[in-house]
Amino acid sequence: MKKKNIVILLVSCLSLFLFIFVFFNNQTFGKTYEGYIVEIKDNRLLVVNDVNVNVEEWSIGDYEAKIEKLIWFYVEEDITQYEVGEKVKIIAGDGMETSLPPHADAVDIKKIS
Repeated sequence: MKKKNIVILLVSCLSLFLFIFVFFNNQTFGKTYEGYIVEIKDNRLLVVNDVNVNVEEWSIGDYEAKIEKLIWFYVEEDITQYEVGEKVKIIAGDGMETSLPPHADAVDIKKIS
């Protein structure tokens, strides 16, 4: 009877561990954005959330016309590794400031080639 209880306990613990691992491994902090860096300022990246934009033709006038597609991302890491025109995929934190353009924390940034 003791062996049966030990096996049940081990299977239960393993199942709980797998559930917790899978649950937390699939969690994201916020929404994922994909687009191009159009400006770098202080510790922020201004990203146009549109992968179909031609950033080589991007101009100051486009800021006002496409303000709903722009997001400032606060970056804690060294931003010198990023350049205007680079395509990036960013996972944002939970909150977003409601300014225009809005501001959010960048939890994870990946360059896309």
